[in-house]
Amino acid sequence: MWNIENTTKLYELVEKQKLNFAQAAVQLGVSRASARRKFQRIDWNQFFKIKKDPALALDVLNNQNKGEWTNEEKVLLHTLRTETNPVMSFLDISKRVGRSAAACERFFQSMDWEKFFENIRISNNSEPEIPDPDLETDSKKDQTQSLVGWLVAMSRNNVNRLDEISCHEMLIKLNIKESQLPCSFNNLKDLAKKELGALGLDYPENLDLGKGTYIIIGDSHGKRTKRGVFSMLKVLSKHVKADKIIHIGHALDDDEDLSYCWEDIDNLIILAKREELQRLMSLNFPYEMARSKIFLGNLTLSNQDYISDYSPSFVGSLKRNHFEDSTIVNMHRQELATRTTGGSEEDRVQLASPGCLCEPHIIKTIRAVAFLEGKTMKISYPDSHIKYRRMDDFSKKNWEQGLIIVKVDEDGRYDFIQCRIFQTSKGYTTSYFDKIISESGVFNPDNKVFFNADAHCLNHDVSVFDIQEQFCKDYKPNVVVNMGDLIDNRSCNHHMMERNGFQIPGSDILDESASAHYVLKKMSTWGKELHLILGNHERFAKDIAEKFPQFKRLFDMKFMIGVDRIKAKVTDYRGVLKIGDIKFNHGDMKLFGAKGGTKIEKVFNTFGRDSILGHLHSPTIRNNCYLVGLSGNLDQEYNEIEASSWMHGFGHINVFENKAFTALINIRDYKTWINGKYYIPKNTKSWDLPKYKVDLAFDFGV
Repeated sequence: MWNIENTTKLYELVEKQKLNFAQAAVQLGVSRASARRKFQRIDWNQFFKIKKDPALALDVLNNQNKGEWTNEEKVLLHTLRTETNPVMSFLDISKRVGRSAAACERFFQSMDWEKFFENIRISNNSEPEIPDPDLETDSKKDQTQSLVGWLVAMSRNNVNRLDEISCHEMLIKLNIKESQLPCSFNNLKDLAKKELGALGLDYPENLDLGKGTYIIIGDSHGKRTKRGVFSMLKVLSKHVKADKIIHIGHALDDDEDLSYCWEDIDNLIILAKREELQRLMSLNFPYEMARSKIFLGNLTLSNQDYISDYSPSFVGSLKRNHFEDSTIVNMHRQELATRTTGGSEEDRVQLASPGCLCEPHIIKTIRAVAFLEGKTMKISYPDSHIKYRRMDDFSKKNWEQGLIIVKVDEDGRYDFIQCRIFQTSKGYTTSYFDKIISESGVFNPDNKVFFNADAHCLNHDVSVFDIQEQFCKDYKPNVVVNMGDLIDNRSCNHHMMERNGFQIPGSDILDESASAHYVLKKMSTWGKELHLILGNHERFAKDIAEKFPQFKRLFDMKFMIGVDRIKAKVTDYRGVLKIGDIKFNHGDMKLFGAKGGTKIEKVFNTFGRDSILGHLHSPTIRNNCYLVGLSGNLDQEYNEIEASSWMHGFGHINVFENKAFTALINIRDYKTWINGKYYIPKNTKSWDLPKYKVDLAFDFGV
C-alpha cells in the first residue's frame, strides 16, 4: 500500500540515489512495475507541496475527482491519448483534463470507446466536435523529449551517426509532417547532442594521430595507482620527448574515482572504456578522449572486453575477427604475440599489451550501466565469495606493471618497445635503451646485456647483423649472448639426410663453420664478455658423431667454430645460461611433463620469470618470459615464407638493483627505431664471408 512515507522514499531512491526502478522496488518491497507506475504518475511538485501543507490535499482532491465524466472530458481524454505524436503520458493528460493520472488511466482502459462515439453520433446525428487541446506548454515539452529520445536511439548513441540523420528521414519513419514538430529539426538535433554529451557520447569515436612519439599506458584504476608512478611518467615523457601519453583500459576505480594525479600530466589522451564515459564527462575531464579506437599510423589502440581483468588467457588468443591489424590492447599484463600471416615482414601482425599502472588489487564493486536511463548501478559482493579468492590469486601473481613507447613516422610506419615497471630504491622505475628512468631521475644500469639468436650461418641475414652492430655501438653492452643456432649446419642436418641420403647439394661444412666463426668473432667486439649457447642446429654435428664415433673429436662444435680462439664462453646443448636472475636457453628443450599450452608457458612453469629463449623465431612476451626473433634469413628454404610468424629481432636487458628490465627490439623490413634514431643497414658487405684458408695445426706438449 502506497503512503506518504514510502512514496517519499521512492523519490529519494530514484532521484537522489540514482537507483533504477528494479533496485528501488527491492528496497520498498514492491514490484518493479508498481514502482515505475507510481513514480511516473506522481506530480512531484504537487506532492511535496501537499506534504508540506496537508490542507492543500482537499483542494487538489476536489479539483481532480469531479464525479461523473462529461462527454467533453471523455473526448479530450481520448484525443490526448490517441492523436498526439508522440503519445502523451497519463500524468501530462491529467494536467489538461483536471483529474488524477490514476483516474485518467483507469477510465481510459475501462471505457468502450467505439460504443461511446457510436452513441454520440446517434444522439447528435453527426460527428462529435472534438476540442482542440492546448499543447503549447507541457505537451510540447513531452513531444520534444520523445523526439529527442527517438533521435538518440536512431543514432545508436553515436554522435557521428546523429549528424547523418536528416529531417526527411525522421518524418518518413515517424509518418508525420514537419509542421507537426514542436520545434525546428536543428533544435531537436542540438538537444539530442546534449543528451549524448551528458552520457559522454559526444566525444569522437576515433582519433587518428600522425607522426610522433607516444607512451601507451593502461589500467590505472583511479586511486589504485601510486603517486610515484605519475612522477616516473613525467620523467619518462621528458626523457623520450613524448608528444602524448595515451591511456587505454580502466581509468576509474570501482568507486568511480579518477586519480587527481592526472592533473600533473599535461599531454594525456584517454581511450575510455564505454562504461566510464558518463562519469568522466561529469568530472569535466579537461583532456582529449576517444570512445572506440586511436590510430597511430598503421598501429591501432583499442580496449578489449574478450579477456577479463583476472583471466590468465594470453593476448595471442584474441582472434583475427576481434583485431585484424597490429593492435595494442588493455590486458593488465605485459604481453606480445606475433600472429601467423601472409605477406612480407612489414605486414606482420602483432598484438601487444602495455601492462597496468595500478597496484594489484581486488575489484569488490561491480559497475553496470543502464544506458537507456543513463545511470550507473554498483553491486558489491562479500569477501568470502570464491570469486574474490580467485581474483586475489590472479591479481597478485599475474598483473604486471608496464608501458609501451611507440614511434610513428610521416608514412604511418610504427615501431614499439615494451618496458616493464618495477620498484627500486629510486621509487617506481622503468628502463629505456641504455638508461634507467625513475621518479627520482635518470640513472645508468648496473649491467647491460645484448642477446640474439638463430643466425643459421651461412644463411644469416647480413642486414640484420649490420643493424645489431650499429645498435651495440650506441648501447655498449657489457655482455653479449648468442642463444644458439649460430650455424645452420645444413651439411650435417639429419632431417635432410633422411630425405636425400647423405648427399646434400649446395652445402659445405667448412664454409658453414668459417661463416659461424667469422660472425661470432665480429660479435665478440660488441662487449667485454661473449657467450654462445649451443642449439639444435649445432647438435646436428653431434648426431653425426654419435652415428660415426670415429668423427667424434672432429665434429665437435667448439672445435669446428673455433670458439677457443674467440674466447667465447660456451653453454652446452639444452643447457641454461644464468646471468644473475636471468635464464637464457636456446628453446629446443622438450620439457617433458611441463605444463602449458605454448613453449614460452612451459619455460615459465619450469624456470620461472626472466627466462629468455630463441628457436621459434616469433617475438613473444608472456609471464615476463621473452622469445626473441631470428637473425637469419626469413627464407631458410625449409620453411613457409608466405604463411609465417617469423620476424627479425634481438633484445637487450638493463640490470638495476638485481631487477632485469628486458626489451625486445623487432626489425620489420630492415628498419627499427629506438632512442630517437632509425637503424637501417649501412655496411652489409662486412658481414659476408670473406675468402679464407684453413690450417689444421697440432700443438704438442700441451
